[in-house]
Amino acid sequence: MISNRVILFTILFINSFPLFAQITGKILTPNANPIVAAKVVLLDSLESEISATKSVENGTFIFFVKPSVFRVKIYALGFEIWESTPIIYSEKVTDIGNIFLKEQVYAMKEVEIKGAKSLFTQEIDKYIYSVQDDPDSKLSKAMDMLYKIPLIDIQGDRQIKVNGQSVKILVNGKPSILFKGNLETALKSMPADMLKSIEVMTNLSAKYSDQAVGSIINLVTKKKVFEGYTVYLGAYLTSLNNHVETVSATLKAGKFAYAGEYTYWWQKPPPYTFKTFRPNWSTIGAGQDKGIYTNGYNSISYELDTLNLFNFSIGFNHASDVSTSNDQNYQQLADSYIHQENSNSQFLKALSPSISLDYQRNFKVDPNRYYIISYRFDKDIGRDTSLFNRSDFIDYDFKREIALKYTNFSEQTLQIDYTKPFSQHGILEWGVKTILRDAINKNELGSITNENQYLIDPTVLNDFSYEQWVSSIYTTIANQYKSWSFRGGIRIEHTNDNNWYEFNANSYKRNYTHILPSLYLAKTMGNMNLSFSYSKRVARPGIYYLNPYLNLQNPYFIKQGNPFLIPENYHIYEVNLNKPGKIYLRTGVFYRYINHAIEPITNIENNVAKTTYENISQKHVFGSRLSADKRFKNWSTSLRLNMNYLSFINPLLNQQIAGVLWNPEFRINYSKKDVFRLNIQGGYNSSNPTAQGFAKGQFYNFILLGKDFLKNKLAVSFSGRNILLGHLNTRNSIEIDNLVQYTYAEIPQQEFKINLSYSFGKLKEGLKNTDKTISNQDIRNVKMSEVKSKN
Repeated sequence: MISNRVILFTILFINSFPLFAQITGKILTPNANPIVAAKVVLLDSLESEISATKSVENGTFIFFVKPSVFRVKIYALGFEIWESTPIIYSEKVTDIGNIFLKEQVYAMKEVEIKGAKSLFTQEIDKYIYSVQDDPDSKLSKAMDMLYKIPLIDIQGDRQIKVNGQSVKILVNGKPSILFKGNLETALKSMPADMLKSIEVMTNLSAKYSDQAVGSIINLVTKKKVFEGYTVYLGAYLTSLNNHVETVSATLKAGKFAYAGEYTYWWQKPPPYTFKTFRPNWSTIGAGQDKGIYTNGYNSISYELDTLNLFNFSIGFNHASDVSTSNDQNYQQLADSYIHQENSNSQFLKALSPSISLDYQRNFKVDPNRYYIISYRFDKDIGRDTSLFNRSDFIDYDFKREIALKYTNFSEQTLQIDYTKPFSQHGILEWGVKTILRDAINKNELGSITNENQYLIDPTVLNDFSYEQWVSSIYTTIANQYKSWSFRGGIRIEHTNDNNWYEFNANSYKRNYTHILPSLYLAKTMGNMNLSFSYSKRVARPGIYYLNPYLNLQNPYFIKQGNPFLIPENYHIYEVNLNKPGKIYLRTGVFYRYINHAIEPITNIENNVAKTTYENISQKHVFGSRLSADKRFKNWSTSLRLNMNYLSFINPLLNQQIAGVLWNPEFRINYSKKDVFRLNIQGGYNSSNPTAQGFAKGQFYNFILLGKDFLKNKLAVSFSGRNILLGHLNTRNSIEIDNLVQYTYAEIPQQEFKINLSYSFGKLKEGLKNTDKTISNQDIRNVKMSEVKSKN
């Protein structure tokens, strides 16, 4: 009896829950290619929206529903709206099957009337440029499309920035192996016709709060599968004795994908001159650099199945550099003067290899839900040998010295990231990360006697080593409700430092924790978008700033690192207003408060100026920016004005220096199919304050004329940089103990360049990669192999 009641109760309990079933389908183009990120809306019998989702990479979508009558409505950019007939739930799975959308046909006159307005849209925290709706994309490269986006700044033909900050480029939301090398090379070799849209994200979540990168550019492709190969050959030669050769290749065959690049750079620019003056002291000198720099990478990805993806990458940077300089130093005394000459030669050899492994696992129930496990190992090995010849023309004394610096730096990183969508616009992310850093620096100073004996100076104790362990965890959540968008997150980092400095023959340990919140709130009003954001970030000093190596290139101007530096803390507030239209208007204000800002500080003692890095108390930056962009059929113009108020508060020297920095700029771009492309830029960076003084303002200009041949396979361009200036004349002043020191430099800056590139092959789509990989940019540092290289 009891057992029968239990069975009956169990049956009633099970049936008290409504049964759920699936409605699924696959969205395709007329050519049977899957459509990614199409909006799919589920409507009830009263035409009210029940749920919404987006199609995944293979074009499929899925709903879990209760018994009722439904209709499905599909929206995809560039295609006509599709509606289903009423669907009556009767089975566990209702498969609508393949849904072929019709392409939306635009008359040419209509496209020209709508102009830029129809090409730009905005979602939660990103701006979207519809490449597939741009008629110029058929015979253009991805680089050409970036020139059309007002948010993106391309300085000359090299640096890509957004709002003046560095960027990270993704493909379909993933750090593609296509962009592990030179960004310019990859963008110039990628056909724009492969792209569906370009997304620009300017306010990053807590997921990226440990990165120095300010924005993300995401290239969204049209299809999923890449098959075929491409090869890119490029070279350029400049009037400043620089020449660069690059070869890159990509290959996709079945489940395997490969991308590789190798770059060789040789330089020997003309000599530069410098002068330094302060009361009773003057220095006049000249110098020249020459070097050979190479870098490259190889990356392989393997897609085990639709849910498992593996990536392996290996890369390197190598530098071989020689720098020479000669300076004359004069000091006026009460009844005499000092005249000394220094002749120096510096030889640098450095190698920076890196290896990374990534594994991504997607969930079958929801392909947009995934986790990634990543590991990365970086090494930086360098040897710096400097030869100093000192000549005293008063006492006729001659001295030869040798300084040796050896650096061995390694970094290991393990990272796990998890992403889970919970609604049409809602997404939850969390992750953990640990970084182990280890650095050993051996520094030595010696002299060569008249008997050619090498004697080490025991008073110069500069050996330094440090270990650092950083552990962090983050979470972020984002959603959208009607015209409001929200994203909030937090990152918690704990750091353990263990340093040893030979000077005081002692080690010191430090433990500190940083809590890094971030917030983004936006309101869409018609075609305008108003947004507010706040984020806190941290920048740890790297070995370049910590190394106490004593640079005695000129014994009257000594430079040295500071092993006792602590991290910088950034508080960033921004308010932005964007108004797309025939004229794309952007304006914004921001405030950046930097606590413990790391700045070079100079002190003078016994007529010797010693410069080292210090944590000054505070740095404040109040800024505003205004830009207007106008597009015509083949032309685009841009006017921009940035104004910043900078304030340095330095209690160490009882100083406060402030000033206004302003930067007006104009840009003109012309591009016409089968004709040529023209890019003209010009602007002015005003005088700006530094931690101890002011730096002189500078004009700049750039012009490029290019044309493609052989069905866009061969590209030829001629460019000029600062063609009206000749030399870059800099002037920096610093105030020290009521004395003012002026430093002048004249650097050859006028540059003419010819660039040739040839690409061939057929790559139907881009290479698949994991959604996220490791990129440590939480430290202010310079690799030994990148000290001179700017490629």
